[in-house]
Amino acid sequence: MKKASKSLVVLTAALEPKQVPFLVRADHALRRRDYTVAMKHYASTLPADTFTLAVVENTGSDVDDLRTIASKFGHSLKTLCYTEEAAVQQRGKGNAEAKMFDAVSSVFLQEDSPYDRVIKITGRLVVRNIDRVLRVHHPERFIAARMSFDRRQLDTRLLMTDVQTWKDFFSGQDSQVDEAAGVFLEHVAALRTAEAIFAGARWCQLRPKPHFAGYSGSTGYKYGSRRDRILDGISGISGRLLQKHYI
Repeated sequence: MKKASKSLVVLTAALEPKQVPFLVRADHALRRRDYTVAMKHYASTLPADTFTLAVVENTGSDVDDLRTIASKFGHSLKTLCYTEEAAVQQRGKGNAEAKMFDAVSSVFLQEDSPYDRVIKITGRLVVRNIDRVLRVHHPERFIAARMSFDRRQLDTRLLMTDVQTWKDFFSGQDSQVDEAAGVFLEHVAALRTAEAIFAGARWCQLRPKPHFAGYSGSTGYKYGSRRDRILDGISGISGRLLQKHYI
């Protein structure tokens, strides 16, 4: 069996979304700027000999600018670009993102793939301390992310697993996501995480906590702001009162 030697960093992207429910940051120019800033950060921070960068884009938009940025830092960017079905988009951005998980499995994680782990990052966001976060020590089967205190939501902005756990437990989530009924991708991913742990995967909490910068697509909330840093600090002291805050 071919020994895996690299990590696959998947940056999910929807550069030019149409009418998508629960999407606030919808301006195409702003979104493209978000993606280019994030790509520069990851391409300049993560060495190409140990990390493969990949973009999964689901609005059929051109990603040549992202490929150019990655190449400036020695990365040969892998891309998967397609246009998601309108019915999926209309159900919500979580459904479309769940489909991206499936695409990663079918396209990038074939039996002969050289990867030992998958790192999924929301492609518009910058994780300022990504190089430190990815140093987490983990066993062969694992999940590393942040979970809400009530264990009902997984922070899917940054999720890391081994390849087999990704394929076994994080595919096929779309059918369970129902944003109109209040069931978001984060809820489904938390359920899948519990199932994976029951099956033997090890839970690895991210330490240090990821420091996000950018804007929430759902609310327009600015990550990395003074208010965001204060809330993050509170979570370490009395955050159990904030059931939806991630630890």
